[in-house]
Amino acid sequence: MTHARVITVRVIVGIVVLARAAGTAFGQDVQPSRPPIPTPPWLEVAGEYRIRVEGVEGARFQAGNDDAYFLSRLRFGATFLPSESWRAVVQVQDAHVFLKNQQPSRPPFQDIVDARLAYVEVGARGDAPIRLRAGRQELSFGEQRLVGTADWLNTGRTFDAVRATYKRPHVSVDGFGGWVVRVVADGPNVPEPGTIFYGVDTVVTGVVPHLTIEPYLFARRAPNQPTELGGRDVIHSATFGTRVVAAIQPFDVSVDVAGQRGGIGSDDIHAWAGHWAVGFTRAHAAWKPRLSGEYNYASGDDKPRDGRRETFDQLYPTGHDKYGLADQIGWKNLHHLGGGVELRPTARLSTAMRYHSWWVASAADAVYDASGAVLVPAAAGSPSRHIGQEVDVQSALVATPRLRVRAGYAHIVAGGLLRAAVNSRSLSYPYLSLITSF
Repeated sequence: MTHARVITVRVIVGIVVLARAAGTAFGQDVQPSRPPIPTPPWLEVAGEYRIRVEGVEGARFQAGNDDAYFLSRLRFGATFLPSESWRAVVQVQDAHVFLKNQQPSRPPFQDIVDARLAYVEVGARGDAPIRLRAGRQELSFGEQRLVGTADWLNTGRTFDAVRATYKRPHVSVDGFGGWVVRVVADGPNVPEPGTIFYGVDTVVTGVVPHLTIEPYLFARRAPNQPTELGGRDVIHSATFGTRVVAAIQPFDVSVDVAGQRGGIGSDDIHAWAGHWAVGFTRAHAAWKPRLSGEYNYASGDDKPRDGRRETFDQLYPTGHDKYGLADQIGWKNLHHLGGGVELRPTARLSTAMRYHSWWVASAADAVYDASGAVLVPAAAGSPSRHIGQEVDVQSALVATPRLRVRAGYAHIVAGGLLRAAVNSRSLSYPYLSLITSF
């Protein structure tokens, strides 16, 4: 059996298995709900299981680099509530990948039985003006373009951190400091050695009608970073900016502009990025159509050996579906135009169709993927700055109160830059996912 046929068989088997699971769940939906397992009032338990089958044809824009596999993730946690003023949260994660060509399987695909969350929170009441949280936890701010949970990944992202939140009717302020957790596929997850991440995020709402303003400052220290003239050194950087969201029905507007300053050894950092989006929603019309368009920019480095680092660092984002469903392009050295339409035929079903097109901001800099790693080296000499364009469609269904089904397909047509650099023409990415909670 040829490699292409093996991939096809894997995808078909995966779709059949997931479809049968969904059908079973639909059949159970009409049955009376089972009573919850009794627990004492000071204890809450919850879990989630997600299985996803996905395939890729032409991964990383390399001809013949095809794959199809299952991703399985189980999360089970407990919240201890000894009093109204504080709580303790623990959650265990067990993530696996099956039938993948890559062996041995590594993060972000696999994380065998590890502590994903483990923190104590003081001031846990909903009306508490001050909260303090310490331990392994999630951090996410704004639309998670700079700091997020990366939940689409099979392993996700957490931080070992201390976080303080001050909340009043029109303002909330979050201050945090800690380490990003490095996932170890077959061992205990540990803080990234030598890396420190800290910052402040403020959200102001209601002061100006229909307007949310979110200024932020994030700082990062990380060792062993490459310098422009060779060698490696410690990076000290600050990312500062403001996110503004305005919603006056039927329109909504979102703007997020960030600058970066700092240094890596003798290199100076001067970079910036921006996100501009507008949407139009007919909330009372049939299928509630929503039209949207956006432009994203992230600076690149025009002179890679002048001691001035101009490539924007996207930090620790949730990058999934920000610049295309296939997650091939990141927020670095980028011009991105996108738009689409979303429909809600029923309260439980939604469908979105989107178009994306990308160009490098600087031909002397690289093309970067969704994780921030180099996808294609410096494009100098390429006949084009156009990376490519993507069309994608995906649907989400709330099948039962405890079961969600998602499916999608993305197809990328390589632009002149990719065709010249890696002789690629296209990339395709389908997926089908089931998520059940208990």
